[in-house]
Amino acid sequence: MDWVTQERSSSTREKYWVLGILVFIVAIASANNFDEWAYTHWLFNYDFGLIKRALIGEILSLTPLPRSYVSVNLIALALAVILSLLYLQIFRNPIKADCSSSGAWLFCFFWVTYPSTIAHALHDVGRLDTIGMLASIIGMLVILKYNRYVSLLAVLLIGSFQSLVHEANFMMFVPGLCMFWIYRNRQSPSVVPWILFLLVAAFLLALESYIGSKSSIPGMNADQYFEYLKTLSPQADDNAVLVLFRTVDDNLDYSYLDIISGKSLARMIPFLIGLAPSFYLIFQLLKALYAPLKPRLIDILVFGATLSPLLLQLIAVDHYRWWSAALSNLGIMLVLVAIERKRLAELSACAFRFRGLIFLCIVLNLFLGPLPVYQGFHVFNQFREVMGTTFGPVL
Repeated sequence: MDWVTQERSSSTREKYWVLGILVFIVAIASANNFDEWAYTHWLFNYDFGLIKRALIGEILSLTPLPRSYVSVNLIALALAVILSLLYLQIFRNPIKADCSSSGAWLFCFFWVTYPSTIAHALHDVGRLDTIGMLASIIGMLVILKYNRYVSLLAVLLIGSFQSLVHEANFMMFVPGLCMFWIYRNRQSPSVVPWILFLLVAAFLLALESYIGSKSSIPGMNADQYFEYLKTLSPQADDNAVLVLFRTVDDNLDYSYLDIISGKSLARMIPFLIGLAPSFYLIFQLLKALYAPLKPRLIDILVFGATLSPLLLQLIAVDHYRWWSAALSNLGIMLVLVAIERKRLAELSACAFRFRGLIFLCIVLNLFLGPLPVYQGFHVFNQFREVMGTTFGPVL
């Protein structure tokens, strides 16, 4: 355990064991059932014209794969595992840069146990957010590794894909994708790529506006469409169908009532307390990325864009879902910008300097569990239910 006290350590096998144990604990604590509400989204398709959230169901309908609950559950679980492995690969970049750095391992330990990354992916199995995050990471990696024109094509294709998969995916992932392209090409002397980027951005905004306005199916109401889905699978959920017929105004009204009732604030208090130490640690990592210089406006904008999911709190009550996407975006961007600036060593050094805080955060991460959509930390909620049953309403 010399890596706990020494900045450089050769005990690589021991650290891999620790990493494996942490990932195993996160996976066991986060495992969740694939519910019928999420499953129904995989049944939506274009049989009655272009509707929102139906691209994945349409693709599935064109394949020989069955659309049964079990089959879709296995596909969704496979995607969640792939996303988890991708998270692991991204947060291992400081280790790959310097395997003997204790701070690099601590950085990885922190992010792989964080409630918004692997834990969230394995807990919210089947949600279309998983596909959105996978597409976003792929787009980021293309921007990092390829020239401006190839990467701009990736922005166009992936941005369009996000809107068609789920209208919220646009706000969750596309701003960060676009800002990372701008960040990577900030020193381009040619005006051509910038004109093309503006055209791509205009197209993506128009597509999102069009898809977001699709709150009906011509000639059908919610009950009729639900009956149609029941012919595809008896496990279709009627509440999931209702989201296709809700307008933005409907969501705004519901969110407004939730906010003024004080329920959203009550849910956020334990969240803010639980993650407060990690917020401070992330702030220190961001400082280390640019020290001793101060970040420029473009640096502030590229990290600010990762927080775009938080804007969705105004129109939907899935508060933890938006925070989870934002914090995952932030962690991914932190690594990719560090790679671009060749500052992975500085992140590792910062992680080792704050190792005591990282150990505290890891304990909190494992105790709190994943960030689900609505009800707060999964593991903490289970603990509170058990304690409440034993000791009464005090907890």
